[in-house]
Amino acid sequence: MDKSKQKAINNKRVRRTDAEIKKSIFDAVYKIIKEKGFAVLSINLIVEYSKISPLVINKRFKDLNDII
Repeated sequence: MDKSKQKAINNKRVRRTDAEIKKSIFDAVYKIIKEKGFAVLSINLIVEYSKISPLVINKRFKDLNDII
């Protein structure tokens, strides 16, 4: 198998359930608050920590207040 095909296989996205997505988001919120404090909490940090796309987060929650 050539390298480009192998790379495509290795980069295949794993589909997560709604429960797994929400758990990742809430775990990220908890970790951010614990490490950095509530004042710095933002959607961008949640995206970074949870590895969940901003589009996926916005599909489930209206805004940051809806998450917390």
